[in-house]
Amino acid sequence: MFTVISIITFSLLFQIYIIKKYQRKDFLTSNSNIENLLSSNNTYLNNKIVQKILDIHSSIYKKQMSEKNKETFFATLIHDLKTPVNAQIQALNLLLENKFGVLNPAQTDIIKETLNSEKYMIEIISNILTAYKCDCKKLNIQKNYFDIINQTNSICKLISNLAIEKGQTLTISYSKKPYYIYADEFQIKRVITNLVSNAVKYGLPKTKIIIRIENINNNFSLNVISKSHYIPQQKLSHIFDKFSASEASGYNNTGTGLGLYLSKKIIELHNGRIYAESFEDGTCIFGFHLKNNQPEHKKEISNIKV
Repeated sequence: MFTVISIITFSLLFQIYIIKKYQRKDFLTSNSNIENLLSSNNTYLNNKIVQKILDIHSSIYKKQMSEKNKETFFATLIHDLKTPVNAQIQALNLLLENKFGVLNPAQTDIIKETLNSEKYMIEIISNILTAYKCDCKKLNIQKNYFDIINQTNSICKLISNLAIEKGQTLTISYSKKPYYIYADEFQIKRVITNLVSNAVKYGLPKTKIIIRIENINNNFSLNVISKSHYIPQQKLSHIFDKFSASEASGYNNTGTGLGLYLSKKIIELHNGRIYAESFEDGTCIFGFHLKNNQPEHKKEISNIKV
């Protein structure tokens, strides 16, 4: 302990000496200044402790600059991707509204397919951005009360066309309505959308998909139960990993391998648990548990406007 305190004290005294000598408060934040000092004939450099301190400063500076450059590059990339896609979506919507003339049925169908593709691209970009925020621990959870039944119904309506094409039926099972939970509404919607859309996409044709919502002793759970090909336990244990692409199951959202990874991160940020189970009879369950904790300053449910 004495040795550690001595090193820290010596480090601080040395930094004060350097600042006074060079009259530069930002001296040790400048990588070039550190390199100049290392190449000088200063007698202090004969001390191995000083050398180590300077190496650490240099390493921290380089890492900070690397992270800053990475953030700048990433922000620019996302902006450059989203701007033209959003412009294309706006243009396609104007065409569908017959702003530039009446479309025939064939033209309408093609434009709708193109519009769906553009929305698909926006979802990919959104997943990449959210994954980056998760990795950098910059994804903020903003909790509020919302009706999980209404939210799930809305999600199923959006996905129903995909289910109809495969002859599947979507059923929501719950004990009471409405049912409010205290969580990040947008992020929970992302999780449920990922789970349900994957169940539709990779579920067997002409089967029933059940979204079961339960609350037992203030423990909230949502399970998406479907019929699909059996997923071996070895693959199942890695299915929530980043960029995991199980060939047997195909369970990776939007082809990026980020959908289930993001779902796991979001649920963990809520101090919950996400899981997946697959049985040899084809039953597949993807779901999550949340402790439906109330905020410190509890707001009465009766006062919430829906």
